[in-house]
Amino acid sequence: MKKLNKILLALMLVTVVFMVGCKNVTTFMSYTFTEDDGDQIRVKLKTNDGYKLTSSVPFEVKKDSDTITSGGFIYANQYEEYVKVAKSDPSCTVIDEGKRGNINYLMWNYNDTKYNCVIQIKDANIAILLNNTISEESAKEVLNRLDFELLK
Repeated sequence: MKKLNKILLALMLVTVVFMVGCKNVTTFMSYTFTEDDGDQIRVKLKTNDGYKLTSSVPFEVKKDSDTITSGGFIYANQYEEYVKVAKSDPSCTVIDEGKRGNINYLMWNYNDTKYNCVIQIKDANIAILLNNTISEESAKEVLNRLDFELLK
């Protein structure tokens, strides 16, 4: 009987440790898009908290069932054009600019209604343009959840 109690106690402890460990699991989903020039771009989204990624073009990031961001592909040389306009247009306010891993990005709002982000992927012929109409916080959250990779 004591041996059975010890076994049951050990099983309960293992179960508790397992459940606590699963609490911090991060999940992802990704799609690979092949562009006309042959570039293969993997778009990867951290899906915890109800986020989802669609496989259509333009792709969408959804929170629960609501579309919060759409993303499309542009030519890499258009990245600098978007940066130039976002920095010079009086209707635009730059929110964030930086480098993360293999991407450079610039995020701005347009007339306080659209939150855009242009993303340059290292060595790619394609760049990405994101559009979010929810809020600055939502746009930043989506960008932080996304990763982009050139597979070519």
